[in-house]
Amino acid sequence: MDFLAGLGALSRSKTHFGSVQAAVSDPWGKDVWPSNSPGLNPVDFSVWSILEAKLSSSRCDTIGGLKRALKQAWDEITEEQVAGIVNNFLKRWKACGEAKGGHFEHLM
Repeated sequence: MDFLAGLGALSRSKTHFGSVQAAVSDPWGKDVWPSNSPGLNPVDFSVWSILEAKLSSSRCDTIGGLKRALKQAWDEITEEQVAGIVNNFLKRWKACGEAKGGHFEHLM
């Protein structure tokens, strides 16, 4: 169902569409956020592996148990680990720039 259907012609007008687009556009711009590449997303390239390592030895029988274990593992991430993640991200960001946004793992 088209959620804009109730607005009739207004939902299709360029003026309305432009104002909606401006309201939901990313105020930071594309250069601030990592791309869709997991190679530039610290959660994908570092944090998940830390959480996985912490949870690999525990057994969670319920979704609630898994959520609690994940929260505990998250809370146990040390400042040293965060500093390492940040340093790694900066190296990845630089390598991505050197590769002009292309594949950069070989530059690491």
